[in-house]
Amino acid sequence: MDRYLVDFLVFPDHAATDTLCRRLPAGPPAQILRHPSGRPWIVGRWSADQLLTAEAGPRRAVLLGTTSARPDALARLLHGPDGLDGIARRTRQLPGSYALLAAVGPELRCQGDLATVHQLHHARIGGITVAGNRPQDLAALARSAATGGLPPGAPGTGLLDEESLALRLLFPFAPLPLALRPLWRAVPAVPPGHHLTVNANGQSTVARWWQPPEPDVPLERAAETVRQALSDAVAARTHRARRQAERTDRTDWTDRTEQTEQTDTGRITGGATGESTDGTRYGPLGEAAGRALDGTSEGTSEGSLGGASDRAWEEASGGASNRASDQASGRDGGQASDRAGGQASDQAEGQASSRASGRPGGQASDRASDRAGGQAAPRPTLSADLSGGTDSTGLCFFAAQEDVRLITTSWVSRDSDNDDTMWSARSAAYLSAAERQREQSAAPGSGPGPGPGRDPRAEGDTTRDQGKGKGKAKDKNKTERSARGGYRTSGATTGEYRRSGGATGAYRTSGATRGGSSGRGRPRSRDGRAGNSPGSQSQPQADEHLSLHLSLPYADAPTWYTPPHDTLHPTATDPAAPLALFQEAARLAHQARLVAARGSRLHLVGVGGDELFAHRPAALNSLARSDLRTATRRAWTTHHLCHWKTSQTLRTLLGGRPYPRWLAGSASRVTAGGDPRTCGADWEVLPSLPPWAHPDAVATVRRLLREAAAEAPEPFAPLRCQHDIVRAAVRSGEIVRGTVALTAPHGVDYEAPFLDNAVIDAALTLRLADRARPGVYKPLLTRALRGIVPDAVLGRGSTKGEHSAEAYAGLRAHRGALSALCDDSLLAERGLIRPAVLRHHLTSLQPRTDALRALGPTLATEYWLRALTPTRIPAPSRPTPSPPAPPFPPPPAPTPPARTPPARTPPLPAPPLSAPVQGTS
Repeated sequence: MDRYLVDFLVFPDHAATDTLCRRLPAGPPAQILRHPSGRPWIVGRWSADQLLTAEAGPRRAVLLGTTSARPDALARLLHGPDGLDGIARRTRQLPGSYALLAAVGPELRCQGDLATVHQLHHARIGGITVAGNRPQDLAALARSAATGGLPPGAPGTGLLDEESLALRLLFPFAPLPLALRPLWRAVPAVPPGHHLTVNANGQSTVARWWQPPEPDVPLERAAETVRQALSDAVAARTHRARRQAERTDRTDWTDRTEQTEQTDTGRITGGATGESTDGTRYGPLGEAAGRALDGTSEGTSEGSLGGASDRAWEEASGGASNRASDQASGRDGGQASDRAGGQASDQAEGQASSRASGRPGGQASDRASDRAGGQAAPRPTLSADLSGGTDSTGLCFFAAQEDVRLITTSWVSRDSDNDDTMWSARSAAYLSAAERQREQSAAPGSGPGPGPGRDPRAEGDTTRDQGKGKGKAKDKNKTERSARGGYRTSGATTGEYRRSGGATGAYRTSGATRGGSSGRGRPRSRDGRAGNSPGSQSQPQADEHLSLHLSLPYADAPTWYTPPHDTLHPTATDPAAPLALFQEAARLAHQARLVAARGSRLHLVGVGGDELFAHRPAALNSLARSDLRTATRRAWTTHHLCHWKTSQTLRTLLGGRPYPRWLAGSASRVTAGGDPRTCGADWEVLPSLPPWAHPDAVATVRRLLREAAAEAPEPFAPLRCQHDIVRAAVRSGEIVRGTVALTAPHGVDYEAPFLDNAVIDAALTLRLADRARPGVYKPLLTRALRGIVPDAVLGRGSTKGEHSAEAYAGLRAHRGALSALCDDSLLAERGLIRPAVLRHHLTSLQPRTDALRALGPTLATEYWLRALTPTRIPAPSRPTPSPPAPPFPPPPAPTPPARTPPARTPPLPAPPLSAPVQGTS
């Protein structure tokens, strides 16, 4: 099972829910949270660290995702005016990225995040509205309900929408209304910034909950807000990593559910309590969340939400620690930083955990247990991209301030002129020096350390020449013995980091062998054969409690455009939609395997940083609405720096139409083989179709654009600049969703802190005059990272490596396999592409760069269609519905009807909740 791939369906408290649950195809067991009536409310699969629940009378709330909040903090937010609206408004203060599922009596509210990392869909099935986070689950349920004779929804609900396939050929992406259109009929997405409300009759409405902030905050104040939002976002990930680490020595819930038979233990009512298999007490939350939270869930567990279990979990998971942290930091509730509590907080956590478990030690944290035994406390492991860019580098330095073992990774480029490797090595050197100083300052009699921002050269760091990327250390083969017998190789060139030691927790680097800066060398064993030697990053290193940097050579990694069915590097596909990063899918899976082998279960990436903080021409257009003189000066400077045409500069300043009119006008501008373009007067990037698109596909896309414009959709914000930023963030959310489907089979969740709601809001508050500064690279983010990231690293500016060398190399390596798709292309069967033209572009000596940009969406859609078979995608689980029961006494477990049980299917390694199958028009 994909441990970190969250799948869930949300049902109203309606009589039709039991009937629909019987129509869920059989499959691996699922968890169930129930309504007070006993009917299923939330059915799905998630890990314990992805679930947070609270209940206060008739009010209940569930957060599914990543947050540093505690159950008591969430419970406090349930009290207040305005019902569901008030709950949603108050929960916005909780840091992290998650989906909110709330209930006040029979009314439900389903709300995702702004960037659609936790996107929600809904469908009318069996006479009621069902919501979920995976559109293929809703489509499968709709098809199953239709075959069972239940009341149909819209015609063709759940069948493949072939017109939507044409939109998937657009590059870089479709305009907003069409980008939200799913690949199944009548399974619409809840638009970003909107929520879904379902009443007691199963009727639903969609309304807006988010409004853009006014862009009127000066640079300094906005930078402070961004800095705090990013700090909280990274702290939410480290908090979740800590919860994962506390359960590494316990039985994994997901493995046990695949090995045991599905059981139905009924509903735990009122204030009743029960006992799990290890003696842990749980309350009305029931076995579904009770056992899931303590990591001992077996089979299918279910129950209704209850405060007693939440209080037990609050104490078991650190409620006392949270209160101690609150006192230390002065912050409210669950928002307090984990690191503020210190050692006293950990001791309180262990005591509260012992009380909750009812036995000495109980669910006490591993850190407290280790201290009691006189052993060094193991730190939770967190991995992160360290590509050398400002975005990923900033996240790494924020994470370095937390008490985690940090594993950073960077790719060695085939292009020797790509300076990403040099800058990632420089950042790794600073992180190394900072961690050594922290370890030394933690020793008895040591002074305070310098923190991550200090210059490693001032501390005698031996990797300073690596940071410059020149490899000119005086003694290249000299090693420094550490107190623990480890060693650090001095003066390895960029990308040639070797195994290093140092004091406990010292930052180590490992990577390619000599010549690693170009990635051409492979680690060799003693017999001289190339392979994964003990010193390469393909094998776990010793001293697994130490932080390290992995410089990944391209010689050991799969190339771009590796097909999903490749025998050496097979990769998963996302049943929800074609992968947005198809060309890099195999490399991302390879990276996930490497960090998972070293203990990481969460991987941080800088996705969203460019979208939020980079300069956008639309900022000049928005600034001209309020300050034409300043906008004109900035536009004139940009005109010379970027070599704009005079007509383009004038249109950027003075042009523009309302969003619906712009959308209608873009229909005639979409062509096959064109180049995507934009200027400040455009609301979004104007996409294009690939040169191999069939004329029928071009006509379909133009018609869909005109139809979408006729519905007069609202933009995200009245200002083009803010709309463009949020639209780009939504695209980044799509990238994250697809990548999670790739990394989840390897036990790694893909996290993008820049896409948290609080970070997006903080970025949008920047004054337009400060955002539209030509020649200044990401002024807001650079100012926010000042003092966190060393100035020498922030000084990179706008230089950024490009990856055309990887694209061409991958295309050469897989040209035969990709060209074979043209022989029996499913897209060609539907009249969407011309296979002969596609084959020509695949086999030509030097394809044009615009053709390479268009290749990814086409190949991703083709492989996605080929994966839509029942044999490749397993079926969902079937929860056993139970009838309503009186609150007291607890009812006995329902007796299943006498019938022949269905044949059990052996568990598969990575099953989604349901199996999408291809329908007919």
